[in-house]
Amino acid sequence: AVRYSLLLKEMPELLSSLLGALTGNRGLQHPHPRVRSRCCYFLLRIVKSVGGKAMRPYVEAVVEGIQSLLFAPASSSCVTSTREVFPIPPNDALYLFETTGILLGTTGLDVDLQQRCATAVLTPHIRSIENILSSPDLTNDVEHYGEQLSVSISAIAQLSKGWQNHPPSEVQTVLAAAVDVCRNVLVALPSSPLVRNRTAVLLQRMMICLGEAILPTMPDFLTTLLSHCTTEDDVLDISQ
Repeated sequence: AVRYSLLLKEMPELLSSLLGALTGNRGLQHPHPRVRSRCCYFLLRIVKSVGGKAMRPYVEAVVEGIQSLLFAPASSSCVTSTREVFPIPPNDALYLFETTGILLGTTGLDVDLQQRCATAVLTPHIRSIENILSSPDLTNDVEHYGEQLSVSISAIAQLSKGWQNHPPSEVQTVLAAAVDVCRNVLVALPSSPLVRNRTAVLLQRMMICLGEAILPTMPDFLTTLLSHCTTEDDVLDISQ
């Protein structure tokens, strides 16, 4: 479908049908996990290829649909009042976060709607982070909790890709609040290589999105990252 992006732009009815297939029970909600996985990737490719103008009529519906899948219960499958919902694996879900960010940041949505949608998408991850950080077993199982926390940090970074340069100040406020929470993650679990790596990636993104507004938080981040450099990869991540 990506090869025919020009055709999709010229034929909205074809794009609408394709989006419906990708986001429905033949795509993101197909029973086979491999199909769901590939559709996460191809949805992102298509959104990038056709561009914000062509996607504008579908933004609200696609974002709402993605959000319902991203935060479905994490069992093998669950049944809502109307349908069975199959889970999206964390790594595949990152494609959907980037897709959501692109839809919010490049399609000409009102700033207020961008802010509300970004808040709605990030809030479950912020709550998840806060719940994990309050666990008394946090430092006793660094690998387990570090993996969970790193997924949430990555989700924030992926969402922010939708705003290639400085987003509106209202969206910057949402992202800055998320950065503060991620700083708490690093301080609480600096021994996790995954947390350190994902935090370094997040900071690279936030430097683009927040500009000078990120500077007051950098000393805390850098002090913790530098004091826990244990591998060459750590040094490379920080130097970038």
